[in-house]
Amino acid sequence: MTSVLTVSDRKGLGKKETQRLRKTGVVPVNVYGKGKGNKNLTLPKTVVAELVEHRSRLWSLEGDESGTVLLGEVQWNHLGTSVLHVDLVRTDAEDLVKAKVVVVLKGEAIGAQGGGKVSQSSRLIGIECPAARIPETVTLRLEPLNVGMKLYAEDVELPEGCTLISPPRDVIAKCK
Repeated sequence: MTSVLTVSDRKGLGKKETQRLRKTGVVPVNVYGKGKGNKNLTLPKTVVAELVEHRSRLWSLEGDESGTVLLGEVQWNHLGTSVLHVDLVRTDAEDLVKAKVVVVLKGEAIGAQGGGKVSQSSRLIGIECPAARIPETVTLRLEPLNVGMKLYAEDVELPEGCTLISPPRDVIAKCK
């Protein structure tokens, strides 16, 4: 899935200029990669919130820069409540990329039906796939999970074209 980001050129650089931008509801953005030079841009704070929420999504740039990108690094304030700066990495839809995706638990564990309690040990797994095919989430079916058992990264249902890069025996869910 590709979504659109409308970016604007960032004329001024430096601490005072970035502070001024942030006060106006704009976040500084740096785009780099694919053998092209770095480009200093801006995005509205509301758009950055969506970008961070859907961090593994492939984004198409329009406005003062074009191309497709993935979210790179996000710099937060000291409280972790506000984004200060974002890096976007140029990529092509067909490029194989590594991404962290959210694991969604589905179904009712057989152990929970008998009084057991299911807990999720890990919320993210690492996968490798073409940039255009990065899923928003992946699914782990809980039905076979009984009391005293665990489900692992290798048990997660991956879409076609995706390969698990997390250790296969990383525990995702367990029933006590």
